[in-house]
Amino acid sequence: MPAAVLMYHGVERPLDPANLRYTVSEAELREHVGVLARGDVLAPADLHRATSRNGVVLTFDDGEASVLSLAAPILAERELPAILFMTSGFLGQSGYLDAAGLRELDDLGFTVGAHGATHRFLNTLPIRELDEELAGARKKLEDVVGRPVTDLSLPGGRGGRAVTERARAAGYDTIYTSIPGWNGPRMDRLAIRRTAVRRGMSLELVQRLMRCDPVAHARDVAKMSSRGLIRKLVGEDRYHRFTSLIFSALERR
Repeated sequence: MPAAVLMYHGVERPLDPANLRYTVSEAELREHVGVLARGDVLAPADLHRATSRNGVVLTFDDGEASVLSLAAPILAERELPAILFMTSGFLGQSGYLDAAGLRELDDLGFTVGAHGATHRFLNTLPIRELDEELAGARKKLEDVVGRPVTDLSLPGGRGGRAVTERARAAGYDTIYTSIPGWNGPRMDRLAIRRTAVRRGMSLELVQRLMRCDPVAHARDVAKMSSRGLIRKLVGEDRYHRFTSLIFSALERR
């Protein structure tokens, strides 16, 4: 059966204004979890198993401290699993998890994955820096949690053949993208599709995404294709700077 992977970031207020639209409120997350709990919420390790109905995996990117303080208690109430993709270089920075917090999440049953070392877009890095980014993030996180870290989420969703090859060489066996859509029974472990959950998204739409509704996912696929074309025309750096300015302005309103 198909499985949807939903991508969250922080909860309540974003640390980075560019993540405003990706930062749901605590009330929104509680509503989402109430609906998701009626379905088959899978642990990341079970993503590939057959399910009697549509499955869903919950993911959180970056490693904001609000995942521990706000999201984890809500998930614990329903005994729901999730995976946190930690940017290793953010550990201990203001607003982000520190080593003790990451270990606490691990103890609570969260899977810990990597989200790069510095959150730079991996497809823009020379091979040497790419290798350092991938291997360095994995080693630092494994040293903290004391267990293998083999799941990778691509910062900004930027990947490609070279990134995939170097990630495999660095010891990752599952790569989560930011390409929207659901994953079928023959899903590619090195290109897991994820759909971003955005601030203000209706509960009805969350339900449809969870059920792998083709129309609901198709809208995000179309938007992603349009943004990809714009990035190609203006370049990754210009696109990122432009969107950051827009969302910073929205945050100040």
